[in-house]
Amino acid sequence: MTPEQKEHERNQQLASHLIQFSTFGTRCDVTFFNRKPIFDVKVPEKISLALAYGAGGKKMQQILNTIEFSDGTTASMTEIWMLFPMPSGGISTEELAAVDLSQADQRAPNGKTIREMIREMYQCESADEEERYIRRFLAS
Repeated sequence: MTPEQKEHERNQQLASHLIQFSTFGTRCDVTFFNRKPIFDVKVPEKISLALAYGAGGKKMQQILNTIEFSDGTTASMTEIWMLFPMPSGGISTEELAAVDLSQADQRAPNGKTIREMIREMYQCESADEEERYIRRFLAS
């Protein structure tokens, strides 16, 4: 698969997730390529509404170029690295404390551990931050 095909596939998957999360009001963490993540936000409903009302490609591109999340943060779809769905009721302190951190050292199909991927995607700056985000990811 060429780099262009990989990027196209990634964009299709990301757009699909944005639409799904918009449709169902799914809360999520959003990680970005060049900035810190945002947490427990909703994707704007206008994405799914635009599709439901027949917005064309140009209009959808405009909407995906300026996504305003529920916390007021705006981003273009091209800035987004990954969306991580979160429970609608949040994650309790008890649930976070109960996470088995040994799971973080399991390897994913890409050969990296969950710990390595979370450190990279959440752009962790300290061991405490890394542990907090690993617990959040595994508890979700």
